[in-house]
Amino acid sequence: MSYILKEVVLRTNNTPEGMEKISQLWGDILSKKISLLPENKNELLISKYSNYESDENGEYDLIVMRRELKFLLELDERVQNREFIKYEEIDDNIENCARKVWNRVWEDKKNNKLDRAYIEDYQLDILPIFSKDGKCHSILYISVKEKNTIKIRKYKSSDCQEITELFYNTVHNINKKDYTQEQLDVWATKNIDIEKWDTSFLKNYTVVAESNGIIVGFGDIAEDGYLDRLYVHKDFQRMGIATMICDELENKVKGKAIYTHASITAKLFFIKRGYKVIKQQLVEREGILLENYVMEKEVDNGFTRWKYI
Repeated sequence: MSYILKEVVLRTNNTPEGMEKISQLWGDILSKKISLLPENKNELLISKYSNYESDENGEYDLIVMRRELKFLLELDERVQNREFIKYEEIDDNIENCARKVWNRVWEDKKNNKLDRAYIEDYQLDILPIFSKDGKCHSILYISVKEKNTIKIRKYKSSDCQEITELFYNTVHNINKKDYTQEQLDVWATKNIDIEKWDTSFLKNYTVVAESNGIIVGFGDIAEDGYLDRLYVHKDFQRMGIATMICDELENKVKGKAIYTHASITAKLFFIKRGYKVIKQQLVEREGILLENYVMEKEVDNGFTRWKYI
C-alpha cells in the first residue's frame, strides 16, 4: 500500500534550538528525505503556525502543508474579511526576504499597529524560478484578534513620510504588471520631495484610510475637481479601500465635473465608477514615456470639462 504525504507537523519554538529544528525539517523536505514537495505546478508548499502555547515566545505547531493553488485565493478572501493582515516582501535572497517580512510583523506589533490573535498564521516563500519577476517573495498571513475597521480621516503633515513609502511600494508592486521597471523607477523614485508633497496635500482636500494605526491608502482632489492621487497599500488591495477614498473625494466637490489622469492599472477602476476616457496620452518623465488616460466623470447637469474634436 502506498501513501501520499500531504503535511508534516513539528512542535517547536523561536529559540535557537527551535529554529534549528525548523531548519532541519526544511532540509529533509528539500532533500526529499521527507516526500512532500509539490508534484505539479498547481500545488505549493505553505507553512501554517498554530496551536500557540501563548505568543511568539511560547511553543507552537509548525505544519508544512502541500496544497492546491486555490488555497491562496481562500486566504486572500479571508484577508478581505479582515481575519488576516497580509505582508509581503521581495528580495534576491530567500532568507533575507523571509527575515524582512517577519521584521515588519515584529515592528508593527511593537508599535501597537498589529493585534495578533495567535490562532493560525501562514507563510509562503516563493523562489525566483517560480516567480514571474525572477525574485524571491515571502508572504505572511497574520491572524488578528478582531476585524480591522478601516476609517477615513483628513490628512495631516505627519502622515507624509508614511504616505510616500506607501506610494513607492504600491507603484513598484501593483503597477509592475502594466509598466516596465524603467518606467516604475521614474514614476516612483526613492527621492520624493516630502515638503513639496506635503504642501500639495494641504492645498488639496486630502484624506487617508487607516486600519489599526496603519495608513492603508490615500487620495487628494483639487477645488476644480482634479483628482490628483489615489493609492492603496500593496498589502490591502481588493478590500474596497479605493472606493471608500474616492467616494469621500468626489463628495467633497459634488456638483463639479471630476477629472483625473489614470494609469493603465487604474483605468478599469475608474470606468466602473462612471468615468469616461477622454484621451490616451504619453507623459514624459526623465526622458521615459509613461502611458495614462485623461478620464472624466460628468455631473447631472451634463457639464463636460474636456472637449476634443
